[in-house]
Amino acid sequence: MSVPTALSRPPSDSSPDHGEHLVQPPTRSVHDPFCIVVWKFAIADAHVDSFRAVCDEAAARVAEQPKTLFQRTTHTGDNEFQVRVGLEDSFGVLGHVVMFSDSLKQITQIGEYRGLEIHGPGSELAQVRDPLQPFAPVLFERTADNIV
Repeated sequence: MSVPTALSRPPSDSSPDHGEHLVQPPTRSVHDPFCIVVWKFAIADAHVDSFRAVCDEAAARVAEQPKTLFQRTTHTGDNEFQVRVGLEDSFGVLGHVVMFSDSLKQITQIGEYRGLEIHGPGSELAQVRDPLQPFAPVLFERTADNIV
């Protein structure tokens, strides 16, 4: 499944500019309020194609959201899927959840909802904690000192 992204990957070191692009400073830092939303699902073999179709439709809508940084879908061999969406801040997270709710309804008709994670700075998590209670999200606080 091809998922559009708001950010493009820089060329590799073997590109014609010989890595000269690497001297430019990053445009974002860990102090930015960005958040990552992780939706978790289990999808039976018989419904994987339907799940991918719903994800493709949702990806097109998510890509149009102004606060979307990236989106990716990953899976295990046991049909456990995760849909990851990077968003600029807590307002982006709330807008994304509202937009994704229709897709979530479709997905829960063909698979099992396994949970929601939100990763971000504590100040942003505090703003989404109450509005997202119905989804029972697990909140992961990101701090500047835990970069790996």
